[in-house]
Formats: sequence, C-alpha cells, structure tokens
Amino acid sequence: MGALFIFSGFILPRRYLALPLLAQLATDLVIGTYDWRIMASVYGCYLAVAFTAYALKRRYSFFTILITSLAGSLAFFFITNAAVWLWSGMYQTDFSGLASSYLAGIPFFRNSLSGDLFYSAVFFGLYEVALWFAPHPRPDLCSRRGMEICSSLTEES
Repeated sequence: MGALFIFSGFILPRRYLALPLLAQLATDLVIGTYDWRIMASVYGCYLAVAFTAYALKRRYSFFTILITSLAGSLAFFFITNAAVWLWSGMYQTDFSGLASSYLAGIPFFRNSLSGDLFYSAVFFGLYEVALWFAPHPRPDLCSRRGMEICSSLTEES
C-alpha cells in the first residue's frame, strides 16, 4: 500500500490524495478491523507519506521516489510498531516491550520495504511508459516529456 500512496502523492492532484485511503478503508472493512488507535497510526502514516510525496512532486525523479519509498517504509515500521506496543496489550509497556515489538516487526518490515520498492518501480515505470506513448493534450505547456505532472494543468489553487 505504501507504493500506492507514494505514487498518488507524486501524480494525483491534492483533492484526490484520499483515494488510496478509501481503498485501504474498504479493504479493512472487508478483511476486518482492529484497534482504532493502531488503525489511526497506520492511516496517519500513509497520509503522511502521500502528503510528503505531494510536497516533493516538483522534485520528481528516480532518486526522490527511491528516498521517499525508503523513508516511508521506515516511518511506517517505527510508528506502527510503536502503536502496536502501546495499544495492543501484546507487549510490556517498557523499553523491553518496545524493543520486542520492533524485533517482532522486522520480518514484516522486510516485506513492506520490498513491496514498496517493487511496486513503486512498477507504478512509476508504467506511468513513464504511458507518458512516452500517450500524446499530451497541451504539449505547448510542457517543456520536457514525462514531466507533465509539474505543469500548470495539475496545480491546485
């Protein structure tokens, strides 16, 4: 899901940044919900990643996407595991419990990081390929192919 939020932040106009959040909510309602405080930390992390990507959209590049994916995965790991430690009742509420929560989350972090990197590459790669083949409706507004996202057509007032 992190890659979807990163992609949405870089590509979508601000008013549509909640779309992946609605997809996450629909999925949670089908699969099942959990403690609202932990869910709030998950949703908050994803929104923070989307808004960070949105703030960086003028610096759209391979490197920026890579760093955003890494930072988003790390932030998600630290914040959500702290939330699980604090509110799930699975761990003691001391430093030992927090360390246990982070240790138990490492396998999930590996999968999350791998997924974020892989799907970011897929989403942005397909997007760039689509830009290469699709004509822009106003080529006079774009100085460089593939950077239409930064044009005045997608800016919010």
